[in-house]
Amino acid sequence: MVHAVVSSHLDYCNVLLFGLPKYQLDRLPKAQNAAARVILHLSKCDHITPAFVDLHWLPIEFRVQFKLLLLIVYKSLHNQAPDYINDLLSMKTESNCSSFGGRAFTHAAPVL
Repeated sequence: MVHAVVSSHLDYCNVLLFGLPKYQLDRLPKAQNAAARVILHLSKCDHITPAFVDLHWLPIEFRVQFKLLLLIVYKSLHNQAPDYINDLLSMKTESNCSSFGGRAFTHAAPVL
């Protein structure tokens, strides 16, 4: 139950988290670590990395990249995504992006 609830909330719109500063993402790993400790009955003193390996979980920043790359870009490149997503994907990056433009799908996908 913990895995389903926490993972679904961490993955919900996590592509929007791409490019955010680290200080804004610091709370999410704490929730993920707490969920792993509850699932595997670990104490606070136990290392969390082996728990992530056992659960086949990625850290938050890599979950964001995984979802962006594998689920969206892969499907877009293989014409399995909706047309509006295929239209957004361009294989060139713009060097003059605003602070929000660097996190946009059309910029983030080719960069990753």
